[in-house]
Amino acid sequence: MKKSIIYLFCLGLTISLSAQSIQNEVVSSSGASSSSTSFNIDYTVGEPVIELTSSTSFTLSQGFHQPSLYVTAIEDIELSDISCYPNPVNDNLVVEIPSSYTDAFVYTIYDLNGKILANETIYSGSSIIDMKSFAVGNYLLQVTETSSGKSFQSKILKIK
Repeated sequence: MKKSIIYLFCLGLTISLSAQSIQNEVVSSSGASSSSTSFNIDYTVGEPVIELTSSTSFTLSQGFHQPSLYVTAIEDIELSDISCYPNPVNDNLVVEIPSSYTDAFVYTIYDLNGKILANETIYSGSSIIDMKSFAVGNYLLQVTETSSGKSFQSKILKIK
């Protein structure tokens, strides 16, 4: 019996020491603020409610409120009209860049550890990358336009 009590005490102590604390932060898609002469209300869609107060005329929930909401966006920087084939590749990988691009490009091939294995300047049209010396495995190809910095990425599988 004593062993059971000691075990339960130790288990409870372990759980209480490893419990997570609640952060006063919400990642949400929407929210707003409203105010009048007598009150100010802020709300965030999806906020956890930690207290609820009500009367005959209104219900008020108190949760974690964000005083301001910032929307950020990243411009699409991919060059989706560049292609590479065949994938999986045996010996030669072909990179096709449309003729509408007049600037130079640099292709870079990385292994999965981020080590640069090959890079070279190429131009629009078809370029052939010799992959005969590469070991069988997965690689990352990045083709970057030198003037704008826009890039195209693709996973490459080398077989045989």
